[in-house]
Amino acid sequence: MLDIETLWDFGDPEGTEAIFRSLLAEASEVEKAILWTQIARTFSLRKRFDEARAALENVGREDPEARTRFELETGRIYNSSGQPDEAVPHFRSAMEIAKTAGLDYLYLDSLHMLAIADEPNVIEWAERGIEAAKTASEEKCRRWLGPFYNNLGWTYFDRGQYDKALELFELGLEERERQGVPRPIEIAKEAVAEAKKALGR
Repeated sequence: MLDIETLWDFGDPEGTEAIFRSLLAEASEVEKAILWTQIARTFSLRKRFDEARAALENVGREDPEARTRFELETGRIYNSSGQPDEAVPHFRSAMEIAKTAGLDYLYLDSLHMLAIADEPNVIEWAERGIEAAKTASEEKCRRWLGPFYNNLGWTYFDRGQYDKALELFELGLEERERQGVPRPIEIAKEAVAEAKKALGR
């Protein structure tokens, strides 16, 4: 099975689309379904939502991973086009399919999107995601901790709860430093600095 996450360059969605299309010819039917979900995502990132929806029409949904990714990308199209309320049911569906099928990485992805789109419940979803990422056996699942800490920290920051925000930003920085990727470390340090500034430190 393709390791989709290693093929992505989120800074170059057009180039990533070309990679996914180049793999279609030799892919199994399940792999083709998964590749089309990611081609859709490259369009969504470029705000080309009609093309994203058209790409999803190629997705067979017999396989749990393909179904999960279909729901995720459908939700992302709605969320990115300013319709978060329409996105939430798709993210919930993705979460349920992934959990049932034992697709831990996609389960965390679904929780992450719910923690963005489901405004009244963002803290609940983020906390659930943090606990799931902490106990996950795969390192790539643990890498979700950084985004969860960051997003939840900004939620508290925007509510004026700067102490709580700083605590979460510092946890996020620890995770980013553990992973050792320079740009996320820089972003995490900036968040810590913002919280300290808000606290007058």
